[in-house]
Amino acid sequence: MSTLNTDRFVHTVVKVIQKCTMAELSSQGYKLVMNYMNEAADQEFSVCARYAIQKYTGNPVPTLEEIRERNKTSGITPLDDLILQMEYEAARLEKIRER
Repeated sequence: MSTLNTDRFVHTVVKVIQKCTMAELSSQGYKLVMNYMNEAADQEFSVCARYAIQKYTGNPVPTLEEIRERNKTSGITPLDDLILQMEYEAARLEKIRER
């Protein structure tokens, strides 16, 4: 999954995981996350990332709708911001894939 086009995407996925776990991702952890992402590589990039994050952390990733609703009441959290970055990178890659 790692190419020049996907590097920023993978980096945002790693940042989301690190924020969720409040720990630096080890090289073994990184390999495991990449393995999870490869398991779902036939899915949209967003689905692939969410699958890997949930599998690694054991927690579901907030949906865009949940983030929007939370923003209306209490604002965007640092985790929400990272998820939005991840979604942006996923959408960017989907556009490249469609070409």
